[in-house]
Amino acid sequence: MKRRFLKAPAIALCIAMTLAVLSGCGPAEKKITSKDAYEAFLGDSMKAVSGISFCNVEEGDELSFEELVKNMLAYFEEDFEDTYIGDISYGYIDCGLDGEPELLLNCEYCEVYTLEDADPYSMPFYEYLILKYFDDGLRIVDIEETYYRYETNISYSGIINYGGSNSAFSHGGDISYADKDGAIHNIYSYDYTVGYADPFIPTYSLPSDIIPEDYPYSEDYSDNGYEIDTYNFSEHDYSDEGWEEYKKGNFFAILDQDSEPADVSQEIKDYYESLGIKVYYDEDDVIDVLMDRVSDLGLDEIFYDETEIEWTLCENDWLPKG
Repeated sequence: MKRRFLKAPAIALCIAMTLAVLSGCGPAEKKITSKDAYEAFLGDSMKAVSGISFCNVEEGDELSFEELVKNMLAYFEEDFEDTYIGDISYGYIDCGLDGEPELLLNCEYCEVYTLEDADPYSMPFYEYLILKYFDDGLRIVDIEETYYRYETNISYSGIINYGGSNSAFSHGGDISYADKDGAIHNIYSYDYTVGYADPFIPTYSLPSDIIPEDYPYSEDYSDNGYEIDTYNFSEHDYSDEGWEEYKKGNFFAILDQDSEPADVSQEIKDYYESLGIKVYYDEDDVIDVLMDRVSDLGLDEIFYDETEIEWTLCENDWLPKG
């Protein structure tokens, strides 16, 4: 940089403005804002470092927007060759409502199915990525997805609602949130199942060490039976090591088929209590517990925020047209 010769008052002013400028007395460079970084990434002039592993992307990998979208396509093509890129859009969210925006990408991919004696049809699925700008650069902090029978909704404030159908009689999911630093935390998980003939919690939802040999559970179903819901303050963990530990945090609701309070005998209620199993018999009581959980985590403002995300369709040259 060409050194400038300044008179004494100008030198004093320069020193007072910043002590961080060590080479000469020129003004410090303008700090890049998060919006600047996101726009640069969307324009393929800045790369993002992945803070997570997904779709053949390893933690620490650095990718441009184009590389990210095409890398995911290549990953999906490994399992289903006839896959193509659909609409790619973006919006800005504010995780934790701290006033600092994050970039949310909505990447649509489509699998093409060809059936005998029928026209080909495509089935879309969606990958949602949250990117956050830090002082050391742009980082991918989370990925969520929507696919057949399962859906993700991400709110403007960072609430992540992922859930879907396990079967014709069962629905489950996880409610989590991205905090202001881009970290993901679980609020609660849930599973709703209808059609049980008897008001007995299925053994696969109970820790094995509390199930007595004479536990009266049956696998009989009825159109006019019971709804048994399972809740937990941890994220679902279906691994061999984690499932048994996860079940220790389960609590339950036993309702009728219309989600109204069920007619459960006091004997059965006492039986559950003797086993140390927490069961509610009114959906309103469970809702109170879940909302207390939200309040205890200090999430009331972000949980109930109704700000809508404004989406913009990406039109980069490398994206398919039409």
